[in-house]
Amino acid sequence: MVRDAALCETIWPDEVIINNAGGAEITEVIATNANCGNNDGTITITATGGTAPLEYSIDGGLSWSSVNIFTGLIPGTYNIVVRDAALCATIWPDEVIINNAGGAEITEVIATNTNCGNNDGTITITATGGTAPLEYSIDGGLSWSALNVFTGLLPGTYSIVVRDAALCATLWPDEVIINNAGGVTISGVMVTDGTCGEANGTISITAVGNMLQFSITNGASWQDDPFFGNLSAGSYTVQVRDAFNCISVWPDALIIQSEPGPVIVNLEINDASNGLANGEVNIVANGGLEPLEYQVDSFGWQAASQFSGLAVGTHTAWVRDANGCIYSGMFIVGNVLVNEVEVSADTVEYCMNFPVVIPVDVENFVDIVEFTVVIRFDPTVLSFINLINIHPGLAGGVFSYSLSQTLDTLSIRYSIANNSATVPGNAELFGLNFAALAPGNSEINWVSSQSVIYASAGYVVPRLLINGRALIFPAPNISAAGAGTYCEGDSTLLDITSNDAQELAYLWAGPSGFSSTLQDLEFPSLRLSDAGTYTLIATNSDGCPQTIPMTLEVNPKPWLNLAEADTLCAGTPHMLDAGPGYESYLWQDGSVIQSRTESDAGIYTVQVVNSYGCTGESTVWLIPCSLELIMPNAFTPNGDGRNDIFRPVLLGDVTPSRFFMQIYNKWGELIYETNDYGAGWDGTVKGSPAPSSVYVYVITFEVPGYINTTTVNPVRGSISLIR
Repeated sequence: MVRDAALCETIWPDEVIINNAGGAEITEVIATNANCGNNDGTITITATGGTAPLEYSIDGGLSWSSVNIFTGLIPGTYNIVVRDAALCATIWPDEVIINNAGGAEITEVIATNTNCGNNDGTITITATGGTAPLEYSIDGGLSWSALNVFTGLLPGTYSIVVRDAALCATLWPDEVIINNAGGVTISGVMVTDGTCGEANGTISITAVGNMLQFSITNGASWQDDPFFGNLSAGSYTVQVRDAFNCISVWPDALIIQSEPGPVIVNLEINDASNGLANGEVNIVANGGLEPLEYQVDSFGWQAASQFSGLAVGTHTAWVRDANGCIYSGMFIVGNVLVNEVEVSADTVEYCMNFPVVIPVDVENFVDIVEFTVVIRFDPTVLSFINLINIHPGLAGGVFSYSLSQTLDTLSIRYSIANNSATVPGNAELFGLNFAALAPGNSEINWVSSQSVIYASAGYVVPRLLINGRALIFPAPNISAAGAGTYCEGDSTLLDITSNDAQELAYLWAGPSGFSSTLQDLEFPSLRLSDAGTYTLIATNSDGCPQTIPMTLEVNPKPWLNLAEADTLCAGTPHMLDAGPGYESYLWQDGSVIQSRTESDAGIYTVQVVNSYGCTGESTVWLIPCSLELIMPNAFTPNGDGRNDIFRPVLLGDVTPSRFFMQIYNKWGELIYETNDYGAGWDGTVKGSPAPSSVYVYVITFEVPGYINTTTVNPVRGSISLIR
């Protein structure tokens, strides 16, 4: 048996026998089984050699017999030993098993090892024969189970026995060994803390096992290297696993600490004056391991935190502690001009389609008699026009300005004679008026070497020139069509096109409070009230607008009727008059007269044009038309489908525009009436058949005036009902 540091044990499956050299030689051992647990088994031992007499043992040498045949044996395992007179013992290498004859036969025993020393080993026994049911034992028969599968087993040696219902026991000849698979031992860990507040701590792990992996994140991540570097301050849980996924956990959490380095908490700056190298800084730092050292711009370390003689500009301050931890910070030494005039060009944003005005502001502009200032700009973006918004405090002086040949440099000169100029407070001195040439960004930079200001006392005044900037955004580039003069009823489309594919928002405003956010305005049929100016504001994503007014003039259209109706009866003369006052007349046959009299059937159309050039049209149809009523004098409402209904028979091309029929009996009682000339009377009164008799009808009707009819209205007569 072998055991590792994790107490995982491995057992050699066979016993190892050391014999006495020169003793007796066991040549044969014959065993006969017992019958169903009776003590009638036998063992016969055959041995030669050695010093006579020989003795024999079947219990491993606990007891001896001079007889080589043992009888009355019960089922079990026997260990054979033979010794001679010189006490040299010879051990038979195999255990001798006496089984119960007639019992079950064990055909197979399968064992699985445990993992990492856990009680998860198994033994499965397969047996046949015997008297059912069978029982199984893995402890040599001390305990029994009706199940042939044993689970939850620890590493160790197990003796297999199967017995049947007649208690005939069968022993498996070999011991079954369950070994332990895998195992990891962590022998040590080493921790180094971080320094300077940085993630530079380390953990190194020492462990024993097969194909190990290491984790300091409680198993969240693994690596093959037992060394972990660049670790932040914090708590870490160490685990190691082997190829069998056996995991060993270091019992204590590992704490990495990191001593913070120094930190600059403040930089106390005194700016330089008038451009001299006389700026100062005091570095205020804390933390880290004392003593601290200081440095500015890599000029050497010193114990003092105060530095002087600094030029205008950007500098770097450093602090270092006794551990060598370094911290740095940037700072700027400004320039303070004593009694200086501050001249600043504003930063502005404009759209392409607007004038660009850049205010030039001044502060401390007092008692000035002359100045020259020079600026540069981008001539591809801006084109200088003139100066505007000149401060009243400059009244009495003279301005002049000039552009360089490259059109990118503007020189502005001012002087005042016999006086001086003062602009109180912080105010606009003048405005630079530019035209925008293209979208873009133009810096407005002062040329310091060419810019000078003079006080009335004749000395040059210190000045601070602050640059500006003009950001020019593209304007919408749109074209419009559809405006103009139209006639009432015409259609038009106020069509807007974005010529450079910009995404635009549209807002229309028009007559009578009209508004719309559509790109195009469609007028399928213009009304007089649609006339007026429609103003479009198109705005791009930069907020730049373009405004386009579009005017619609809507002139009235002629409205005319040739006659009192558009359909008249042919055969009767009709005056067709288009009316006076039009510029021109044109009939369907090409005539150009105002009116005409017609009686022939046909379609008559006239087109007129008024003084606005608008066209109107009217059409009259002359058609043949007549209406006659024929009244039957008898009907037979007997349901045979012939002559069952009394109604008038209409002859002609038209139907009455109004119709009313009444039926009276011979006593003058109204028994039926209708205003539907197609309905008729079916010969019933209140749902019952009327008797055969003579009845009186009265019919009134109306037709349009152009209808020809010879029927006298109303129509009266009698009808005979025959049954």
